[in-house]
Amino acid sequence: MKNLIHSFWIFLSLSLSMSVIGQNNCLPNTLGCVDVGITTNTIFIASHPTCPITLTYDLRICAGVFQISNIRNVLIPFNQDCNQLLTELFSAFFSGNPLLQQTTLSAFNLDLETAIANLIWQQTFNSSLASGTTGLLRCNGGITLFTVSFYRSACASFCVGKSVEGGISITQALCGTACCQKNINFCLDDNGMVQTTESIAQITPGLCITSNIPACGEEAWFQSPCFPICQP
Repeated sequence: MKNLIHSFWIFLSLSLSMSVIGQNNCLPNTLGCVDVGITTNTIFIASHPTCPITLTYDLRICAGVFQISNIRNVLIPFNQDCNQLLTELFSAFFSGNPLLQQTTLSAFNLDLETAIANLIWQQTFNSSLASGTTGLLRCNGGITLFTVSFYRSACASFCVGKSVEGGISITQALCGTACCQKNINFCLDDNGMVQTTESIAQITPGLCITSNIPACGEEAWFQSPCFPICQP
């Protein structure tokens, strides 16, 4: 195990980055939405606040709700600030422990979603502060909660390999057709402090198919079992 991880770090040192590409689009067919399109941001997750992670996702706004799907092209640079995160991810890959892989990869997905939602909220709050309209964001007396919704597959297998760009890629191979919706709600309390609530639910029927795992691309050299990711 130790030699395997050591060999991997030698391989990683020849790469520039690690990218994660989401493949599923679970957005419902809703009329009256504004399609913002492909959006790219740099975020910092709470568990590794000094590691800059660049990612891309599809964004649209429906009745004031920011709807996000297809998180992809997640770029984790190979530098000192990101070494701990990379070590945690690769240790899970090589552990041979499906439960550790599920726990680590699911937590990473959730961290990405939380960071995206926090970024969108902060941008909205800053705009409201500049225009003097923060009252609209109040928990009591505001127009409505500010909501960021994420749509994703309910079950996936994770594939790891070298990307064509020269980095390391993690892609999702979908296990079944079920989809999830996760809502993160923000508002300001009477003291001006941010309050958040979260909810998650499966929005299309289906089971997590753990047998007949879908094939990864030819570039993949590791694949996790299928496991549910429709969870808070």
